[in-house]
Amino acid sequence: MKIAENIKRYRELNGMKQEDLAKRLCISNKTISSWECGRTSPSIGYIETLAQIFGCSKTDLLDDIEESREAMNPAEYYIMRTFRSFNEEGQDMVINYIKFLESEKIYKKDSKHKVV
Repeated sequence: MKIAENIKRYRELNGMKQEDLAKRLCISNKTISSWECGRTSPSIGYIETLAQIFGCSKTDLLDDIEESREAMNPAEYYIMRTFRSFNEEGQDMVINYIKFLESEKIYKKDSKHKVV
């Protein structure tokens, strides 16, 4: 995915219309449409603001998520995509839960214990 597709995806994930996002950024709906169609791209200042509004990183907006997808199995891709859709608090909760699971040897691949 390119930035145009990422902006649209994050806008929709946040339940926003183009008009809503345009108002938050004090720009026109046409500018948002132009970004999402790939005719133009936002400046770095707008990318920073978009990341704050969407609760994601600038990298999340700029990354080509489909390239990453090819290097992952479906479960890994689902986890990454879902993680990126969470705000900072949600991402912190996921990280803390992963740390908990890591500390429990029973969940490790090489564990001789079976989870029932």
